[in-house]
Amino acid sequence: MTDIRENIERVRQRIARAAKSVGRDPDSITIVAATKSANPEEIDDCISAGIKIIGENRVKDAEQKIQAVTRDAEWHMIGHLQTNKINKALKLFSTIQSVDNLHLASAIQKRAEGVIDILVEVNTSGEETKFGIAPEQTMDFLKDISSFDKLNIVGLMTMGPFGRDPTESFRLLYHIFSSLRDSGFNMKYLSMGMTDDFETAILEGSNMVRIGRAIFSAKYEKICYN
Repeated sequence: MTDIRENIERVRQRIARAAKSVGRDPDSITIVAATKSANPEEIDDCISAGIKIIGENRVKDAEQKIQAVTRDAEWHMIGHLQTNKINKALKLFSTIQSVDNLHLASAIQKRAEGVIDILVEVNTSGEETKFGIAPEQTMDFLKDISSFDKLNIVGLMTMGPFGRDPTESFRLLYHIFSSLRDSGFNMKYLSMGMTDDFETAILEGSNMVRIGRAIFSAKYEKICYN
């Protein structure tokens, strides 16, 4: 059985070590619990342990879990969002972290009844299997959607490369993030880093990490900590 509370404490300790090693405040880094493989009871335990944001990859899974979870939390869409799921997503999530093309952004703008927070997903690894705006197109994309009054652009998101050192990928997004802030965009969140690479992401400037297995997997706990 996985002790979620203990796992979260270990994750917090690892975040603190990484942050302090580069002179950053650990409290400035937000944990999003990625619950793709977690059941409602585990999510309740996670929220009870102090996690305030839950991230789900699929709209259908979020719909089922939100109905079953008994504790309050903020829910973020962290997986690829199909346009035919937008209406449901807008009812379930306070933030969509995976806006990755103009068609999707336009559809959200058209269908949203109120303002929704979004992060723009950038493909910094260059992998064809990953979604996201090309890095060199990010500024133009932000300008294209900046007039959309239903979209509150609050940051950027990326995924590290599969099987390779993610340092350059994360460093690139931090550079884009900083450039956008300097240009006047409201860049609050830099969402990068998952279970296998969140410490590297923090070293490169991430202030939001999306952690799944390190919180919910008993197998991961055994490998890493025993």
